[in-house]
Parts: sequence; C-alpha cells; structure tokens
Amino acid sequence: MEEGYNREDKYAEKTHERIVVDGSYSFEGRLSQYKDSLRKDYDDLRKELEDKIEKKSIENKQDVSRIESENKNRLPTQWFVWTIAAAVTIVAAWWCLSYSRLLNWQNEAIKQIHEIDIKSEINKADLESSKSREFPITVDEKGFLRLKE
Repeated sequence: MEEGYNREDKYAEKTHERIVVDGSYSFEGRLSQYKDSLRKDYDDLRKELEDKIEKKSIENKQDVSRIESENKNRLPTQWFVWTIAAAVTIVAAWWCLSYSRLLNWQNEAIKQIHEIDIKSEINKADLESSKSREFPITVDEKGFLRLKE
C-alpha cells in the first residue's frame, strides 16, 4: 500500500490534481491546489493592475497634451518679466528727465523764500528802530519833504 501511496503522491505532484487517499485529500494535493489558486489570483491581480496603470497612463498623456495645447496660446512668464522691466525703465527715465530739475528748482525756491523771510524780519526790525529815532524831515500839506526847524 505504501508503494501505491507514493505513486499517487508523485502523480499528484506532476499533474497538480486532487488525489484522494483514504477518503481525504493528500497534503501535496492540497498544497498544489493552493499554489495554483495563488498563482491564478496573483496573475489576475497583476493583469488588473497593469490594465489600470495603462488606462491611467493614457489619461495622463491625454491630460498632458491638452495642457500643452492650452499653454501654446498663452504668453510665457519671461515675456511678462521683460515687459515689466521695460515699463519700469521707461517710467524711471521719464521721471529723471522730467521731474528731477523741478526738485532742484523747488529746493532753490525754498531757500529763496527763507532768505526773503529773513530779509523781511531784518527790514521790520530796521523800520521799528527808525520809528523810534527822530528825523529832521517832515512832510508839509502839499506832500513835500521839509527840514524841521
């Protein structure tokens, strides 16, 4: 009987079939059945995953091509940078050529106003001091200046 059992086990290993020995499955038969089941499930999962990856890859390629076609109509960022730099340069040159002289004139005008204020204060002081002094000159009825007697 042992020779028959060994023959059945060897046969089960080669063919991966279920072999019933004494009313139950043999250990090798069950093991090969699990191996086959695992291989089949593994292959199914691998194929499913490959299909999903392929679908996503196609979707990504379509998205990339759509985005690239949308970006063809847009201006590059470098263009905006150069435009802003040119605008700032033009405004700066315009300001330097137009308003810098006015700033100098304004400073000169402020100095002149200050000098005029100082001179008017000096003149007021002189006028006040001259009023307190007696001049030998008077004005007559006709508006002529006459020496006082």
